[in-house]
Amino acid sequence: MAKSRPDVPEATLDLLVFRVLDRRGSLRGSEIASHIEETAGQLSVEEGALYRTLHRMEKSGWIDAEWKLTENHRRARSYSITDSGKQRYKDERRKWRTLTASVERVLRSG
Repeated sequence: MAKSRPDVPEATLDLLVFRVLDRRGSLRGSEIASHIEETAGQLSVEEGALYRTLHRMEKSGWIDAEWKLTENHRRARSYSITDSGKQRYKDERRKWRTLTASVERVLRSG
């Protein structure tokens, strides 16, 4: 059975995670994925890709993770953006705008 929504490419996942955490504060991985999917409408977040991204971002010092109890009294990791992550987000956003503008120029160039 074909998927109705394409997966978020891993290369863009950092930027989306940064955006969600910067705007929404501390969230669990499932909440990050849900927010991206609900907001984008046409994208699906692959769980494995998301958690690989979160672990890499944590290791890089761009996000922090801490164990918290959920409403069901289960332990789950909650992620938040660090000051270093906010700077990285700003830099990545600038690069993204440059890239997409360049690609759009090529697509429009007949």
